[in-house]
Amino acid sequence: VRDYRQSLGIPADVKVVGSVFRFWAEKRPMLWLRSAALLAQQYQELHFLIIGEGPMRKEMESFISSNNLQGKVHLPGARPEVATPLSAMAIFLLTSEFEGTPNVVLEAQWLGLPVVVTNAGGAREAFDDGTTGLLAKEPSAEHIAQLVGSYLEHEVSLKEAESAGPKFVERVFGVERMVRETLHLYQTAHEA
Repeated sequence: VRDYRQSLGIPADVKVVGSVFRFWAEKRPMLWLRSAALLAQQYQELHFLIIGEGPMRKEMESFISSNNLQGKVHLPGARPEVATPLSAMAIFLLTSEFEGTPNVVLEAQWLGLPVVVTNAGGAREAFDDGTTGLLAKEPSAEHIAQLVGSYLEHEVSLKEAESAGPKFVERVFGVERMVRETLHLYQTAHEA
């Protein structure tokens, strides 16, 4: 992780807000970047990392350039393995307009990342609001930046979410739960 951060020009001692998504309109990458721009004004040392690729890349790069975020916002492209980039982050942010159950939110929590997620489809069911992450009830950069900032300002909340995330994923999305509920369903169907 240290080598990965260094390869991107991210200092070892700074926090990183990051995400993994396709650069398509339904993922709202411009909302993500507007939130990052607000956070960068308040937290000078903060860096941002987005893993992904897509047709909005040029628009995103233009925004980064026009808002003096070069060297702060890193867009290294897509990659098949996301554990390393996720491990380089301190907070995971997803600003989608539409989602099913986003696996990347589960993966982030599994690795101990607090998540900030917009209210999009099944995304709100993929974490424990107030414990493993925070739900952005409105899709505004100001609101999202405030939620991310609450983790940056309160180290205790950050640490609690880091600890609770893996337990939540195991309890709610783990194999044991799936097998138990499947067996219960078959038993109920058989008795009927």
